[in-house]
Amino acid sequence: EEAIRRPASCDRSASEVASSPDGPVAASEVASSPDGPVAASEVASSPDGPVAASEVASSPDGPVAASEVASSPDGPVAASEVASSPDGPVAASEVASSPDGPVAASEVASSPDGPVAASEVASSPDGPVAASEVASSPDGPVAASEVASSPDGPVAASEVASSPDGPVAASEVASSPDGPVAASEVASSPDGPVAASEVASSPDGPVAASEVASSPDGPVAASEVASSPDGPVAASEVASSPDGPVAASEVASSPDGPVAASEVASSPDGPVAASEVASSPDGPVAASEVASSPDGPVAASEVASSPDGPVAASEVASSPDGPVAASEVASSPDGPVAASEVASSPDGPVAASEVASSPDGPVAASEVASSPDGPVAASEVASSPDGPVAASEVASSPDGPVAASEVASSPDGPVAASEVASSPDGPVAASEVASSPDG
Repeated sequence: EEAIRRPASCDRSASEVASSPDGPVAASEVASSPDGPVAASEVASSPDGPVAASEVASSPDGPVAASEVASSPDGPVAASEVASSPDGPVAASEVASSPDGPVAASEVASSPDGPVAASEVASSPDGPVAASEVASSPDGPVAASEVASSPDGPVAASEVASSPDGPVAASEVASSPDGPVAASEVASSPDGPVAASEVASSPDGPVAASEVASSPDGPVAASEVASSPDGPVAASEVASSPDGPVAASEVASSPDGPVAASEVASSPDGPVAASEVASSPDGPVAASEVASSPDGPVAASEVASSPDGPVAASEVASSPDGPVAASEVASSPDGPVAASEVASSPDGPVAASEVASSPDGPVAASEVASSPDGPVAASEVASSPDGPVAASEVASSPDGPVAASEVASSPDGPVAASEVASSPDGPVAASEVASSPDG
């Protein structure tokens, strides 16, 4: 070949050389080819380059000796060695057609993913496995001596039974929604199998039948469980309750959860020992200690009903704002004050020893008399339209009080009696006024 490609020597005659893309070769030795000249006695046309005609046949990828090549999509292989395949040629003695590539016909059978020796393969969606070893399965082949069909993959038939999640040896498995378990060991359950010697059906999963009874949340040994909404508890230990089971020796029904029957009575918020609780809206308190109240329980020895909360009965009386010890409180609009200290008043309580009712608020009874504007000490006030004035000092007048020693009634206001006489416009000192129609 070096001689073929070597340029003609400078002294070779023009009658002996022809032009070629690669260089000059003796005209007696070269034929045209796309890639370069090869001696005409040695070359045939090929897409990729010339090969001696005694040695080449046409192929898409390049020439191979005709004694050695057959057409193939990927390249030529000796005809004695190749058969057509989509991915490339393999010796015909060795290849059969397959989608992914050729494998010796003595060794391959058709499969979607690639060929495997026919003595070794059977068709499967994921790839071939020796026919002596494989059976069809959705996920891949397993030896037929070893596999049975299952949705997730094959397992040896001697070892597998059909199950939704995968196969398990038939000697070991029974059908279950979540997966197989040995038939000697499993019974059907929604969540998975458990040995039949060990399991009973339950919504959440199986537990040994010797150990389980049905419950909504899961199984517990039958010797140990009774049905309850939240889960099982040993029957020797549980009674039904809305929130969960508690040992029957220990529980009574309650809305929030169980408490030992020896210890609990029903209450809206939760159980408290019966020896200790009485019903109350907010929660239980020991019966020896509680009475019903709107805000919560207080020991019965200590509480009486009140709008805001309980106070010991020895200490509280009802009041609008909250309880005060009965020894200390009387009802008042604004809040309680000790009964020994308060009388009712519109604005709030004042000690009864100190207050009398008045429109504006309480004043000590020893100090106040009723007046339109507010209380003034009774020793000091008399009623007047504008406000109270000390009774020793005021007489009633339209404009306000004036000391009784100083005022007489007049339309405009009071004037000292020593100084005023009645007139249409108002009082004028009696020393200064006489009656007239105009004033």
